[in-house]
Amino acid sequence: AKNMIDSEKTLFLMYYTTAANNLDTLIEFMSNHNVLLIIDESHNIKNYKLKMWANSSLILASYARRRMILTGTPMPNDARDLWTQLTFLWPNNYPLSHVAPYVRYAKPHGIGERFRDKVKPLFTRITKDDLGLPEVKITPIRVPLPEIQRKIYNVIAAKTLAEINSLREQGRLQKFRHAKMIRLIQAASNPSTIHEKADEFEIDGINFGYPGEKISLSPLKEEVSEDIYEKIINYSKHGELPGKITAAVTLTKELVKEK
Repeated sequence: AKNMIDSEKTLFLMYYTTAANNLDTLIEFMSNHNVLLIIDESHNIKNYKLKMWANSSLILASYARRRMILTGTPMPNDARDLWTQLTFLWPNNYPLSHVAPYVRYAKPHGIGERFRDKVKPLFTRITKDDLGLPEVKITPIRVPLPEIQRKIYNVIAAKTLAEINSLREQGRLQKFRHAKMIRLIQAASNPSTIHEKADEFEIDGINFGYPGEKISLSPLKEEVSEDIYEKIINYSKHGELPGKITAAVTLTKELVKEK
């Protein structure tokens, strides 16, 4: 990071973890230059309990000449998610008060009357009617799964359904592991994402609002037959293309012909 910062470039892009691990270098650079610090997908710093990303963002904020946040989901959970994001924009003024009183108020009231005037000027909403978009036409296309993918999907679907039913009976459905639902989607879309390409499609839970929900194959190995497990971990080697991909290619070729 230091070599990158010392270059003559005028734009630096980095992941949250990169910034958090190089605070001293960034602070030194920002102390000597006029910096516009932009946080994209800023709901990732929403944790008002000041986890690493949120804490690092607030530390860096006061060293920036200007600050900007970009997000389409400023409150993925509730109004408490706004505190870090707005405090980042005005780190010396605390537009939403200090964290403890704001959180105490926002938990039962949302933004409420107390903070509405602070927040209202910062948001705008554009509806589909405002954009003059044509009416959306949805055409469902049923795609049969090829043999190996169908076997994988059927097994994972059965295991997922059994767990849901078990949790419903025990009154613990809200604790169902969302990662397993994502694994079901992976099986329906492309089974190679479950294991072979897991690093490329890693689900870390942050964008889904469930930090720490890792998809692990360890339980799956105990739940399925040895034959199905082999098909999952070596799916692409069987030479089968997932049904959705085949259908998408066919449809794309048809649309290209129609220009």
